[in-house]
This record gives sequence, structure tokens and C-alpha cells, in this order.
Amino acid sequence: MSKTAAHNVRTVCPYCGVGCGMILQVANGRVQKVIGDKDHPANFGRLCTKGVSCAEPLALPGRLAFAFTRERRNEEPLPLPIQDALAQTAARLKKIIAEHGPDAVAFYVSGQLSMESQYLAGKLAKGFLRTNNIDSNSRLCMASAASGYKLSLGADGPPGSYQDIDKLNCALVIGSNMQGLYLFKKQQLTTVGKNALNADAFYAIAPYGGAGRKIAFSVLVENGVYGGATAAPAAAEIVNAALKLGLIQP
Repeated sequence: MSKTAAHNVRTVCPYCGVGCGMILQVANGRVQKVIGDKDHPANFGRLCTKGVSCAEPLALPGRLAFAFTRERRNEEPLPLPIQDALAQTAARLKKIIAEHGPDAVAFYVSGQLSMESQYLAGKLAKGFLRTNNIDSNSRLCMASAASGYKLSLGADGPPGSYQDIDKLNCALVIGSNMQGLYLFKKQQLTTVGKNALNADAFYAIAPYGGAGRKIAFSVLVENGVYGGATAAPAAAEIVNAALKLGLIQP
């Protein structure tokens, strides 16, 4: 097979919710290299190890490379051309809609789809099939986080912007596994100013149970540090209150 020159495809990382921009260098139908998009406002060209290696699974054996069909559920699936599979799917969806209406069809899409795939799924559901029944795991899995944002910060989204990290003087990270879930943000945080290795003060939160957290919360409320659903806690006062309670050690 003759080699073709690589061309660049701009896209978004398929992993965590930071949404880092990346450029895929594609040649001969394969992603040859992944680099960060320097013009993207979420990461400005920086990528963590997950983003850099995101194309590796695309060429691994065991991935579904063909369409399959079966006449009955208890039969073994048989391969068929992708165009035939698409035609069968379209015919069955058309029949369901003709008999029961468009709301008889529902979509539950994966949070691991790319931005482009998410867009196409929404267009297919609402624009072509005319059903409003589409939901995504990427929304449902964040329901508890969005509720926490609303209760503590007054808005159902993270405050500030990623660029603020480059200008901060103090960072307070509580209950966040940045190393495993948001590795790029962890890298950005530890490259700005001081970090846990050379900070003026580093507080390791003691693993106390629910009772300790309730006591800490009550102290914060009594001292006016946390005043309700729309008040944002002050980081320094939280640390001082936790120090007084013995929940953390300097």
C-alpha cells in the first residue's frame, strides 16, 4: 500500500471533562501522532499522558471492525457489509416511527463519544427522527456534581476559568482525584508557583469520618465562613477552622 502524506485533524480529547484541544496527524487511514492544539483555550497545546496516547486503542486487535446481524436473538451474529447494516437499521427505525410515532425512539449515548459524534447523535435524534428522547451518560454522571456546585457556589458549573490557575496564589483541593481524573489540570497546577513539594504550608486532610466533617461544617457556618446556598467558602478560613478542630495537621 502506497504511503500518503499526513494531514491534520483538529478535535477534542475523548477522556476527562477538561476538553483539551488536540491535533491528530492522520496518514493511510491511521492516526500516526497526537499533539496538543496550541490555539485551544482549554490547554494551549499541553496534553497529559492520557491525551497523548488516546489514539493507541484505535489500532488494537479485538475492536469491532465489521457490522453483524442475526434474524433471531438466540442465533449467532453473522457479518455483513456496513452499508447493508445501515439500510436495515434505517428501515427498522422508519417502521417503528410509522407505527408508533417518533417518541417511540430513544437514544442513550455514551459520555466517551467525541464532540463531533455527540453533535451528530443530537442531529440524528432531533433533526431527522424528530424525537426529543435523547440523553447522555456525560450529563447523568455529573448530576451529583452539578447539584453540589449549585448548593455551594450558586451555579451549576465550575467557577472561574482554566486560565485563572496560572495566576493563583493559593490552591485548595478537597476530595478531588486530580492525578487520576484530571491529570492535565494537576500538571498545570503543580507548574504554577509553588506546589506541595515546596509550598509555604501543605495541609494533609486527615481521613476522619462523617462526624468530623459535620463538626467542621458547623464551625464554618457559626463563624460566617459558609453562609448558605449562594455563599462561596473562603479557602484560608476553611483551613484555619479545620486546624482548630484538629482535622488537618500543618
